[in-house]
Amino acid sequence: MHKRSEAEMWALIRQVAQELGVVQAMALNGSRANPQVVPDQFQDFDIVYFVPDEAMEPLLTDR
Repeated sequence: MHKRSEAEMWALIRQVAQELGVVQAMALNGSRANPQVVPDQFQDFDIVYFVPDEAMEPLLTDR
């Protein structure tokens, strides 16, 4: 299994937001957002996509 680089992950996160077409903002939370956390190989990307209320139902139906 290919492990994506950090740059590849950011590109994928942006691509998903663009393809959804309803994302108004994105936020990073979790350990990657905390500058006091020492990075390790197990860190994941905890991303929140902000969308208008009317876009929620279709996104939740088709995950």
